[in-house]
Amino acid sequence: MIPFSLKRIYQNTLKGTEKKRSRVCGATFRHKLKLKKHMRSHRGELIYPCTLCDLSFKTSGILQTHLRAHTKERPFNCDICEKSYVSRMVLKNHKRIHEDKKDWKCEICNKRFLSQYNVLLHVHIHGDAKPFACTQCPAKFKQKNGLKNHKVVHETTKRFICQVCGKAFGRKHDFALHASMYSGKKRFNCSI
Repeated sequence: MIPFSLKRIYQNTLKGTEKKRSRVCGATFRHKLKLKKHMRSHRGELIYPCTLCDLSFKTSGILQTHLRAHTKERPFNCDICEKSYVSRMVLKNHKRIHEDKKDWKCEICNKRFLSQYNVLLHVHIHGDAKPFACTQCPAKFKQKNGLKNHKVVHETTKRFICQVCGKAFGRKHDFALHASMYSGKKRFNCSI
C-alpha cells in the first residue's frame, strides 16, 4: 500500500499528464499554467519582456528572435549565397530572391515585388505623403529607407575623407559625388 502523502503526489503527477487544449488554435499543453499563458497571447497581451531593452512580445518565440538582434546571432543560413538571418521566416523570404518569384504587383506602376509588404512600402513613392520624419532636422521621406540613409548625415563620425581638401562625409555616395569634382569627369552630360 502507498502511503497517503505519496498517493497524493502520484495522483497530482497523473493530473499533470492530461493535455490541456487551446480553444482558439488547438495547441496542447501538459500544464494548466502554460495554457493560461498561451491564451494571453491570443488576446494580444505582450507578456514576454526583453531583458535588454524596453520591448515586450506576444510569444516566447518572437522574443527569442528579437534577442538575436541584441546578440547578433543569425543561425539560419542561406545555402545559396551564405547570408544568415535571425529566423526561418526571414530566411524563407530571402530565398524568394533566388527564385525570382515576384508575385506581387504595384497597381499604379506595375512594378513587381517579392512580397505584399514590399508593395506596401513602395506605394508611398506615388503619393505626396512623407510619413518618415527625421528627429534631428526637418527632413521627411516617402520611404523608411530614405530616412535610414539620411540619418548618416547626423552622425559625428564621418568615415569618408577627401584627400584633396580634407572635407569629411558620412556616406560613401556623397563622398563619391564630391570626389568626382576633382577627377575632371562629368557625371551628368547635357543632352542639348
